[in-house]
Amino acid sequence: MHTHSVKCNKCKNFKRYYIKGVKEFKRTDYGWCGKNMTVIDMREDNRIGCEKFIANTERVLNKRSVYYYLSELLTELSAIREVLQDEDHDEE
Repeated sequence: MHTHSVKCNKCKNFKRYYIKGVKEFKRTDYGWCGKNMTVIDMREDNRIGCEKFIANTERVLNKRSVYYYLSELLTELSAIREVLQDEDHDEE
């Protein structure tokens, strides 16, 4: 069997399992391989990869950009709330 120097967690076919925590979902060392149709344990030697590896090209947003966009949305919502409150005061 020919092996590659890439890990399963970098493969497009690998879907990691998560456990629901109190505040967030926590990553596990396990996941599902959609090509081999098996559960992968990242702690074992099978983390080297396989001949069915396809690089995962999905972009992942980092926390800083998420916080930036949330801050922008909150600013816009505050401005909308002020306009609506002004309209209510004008009607009274």
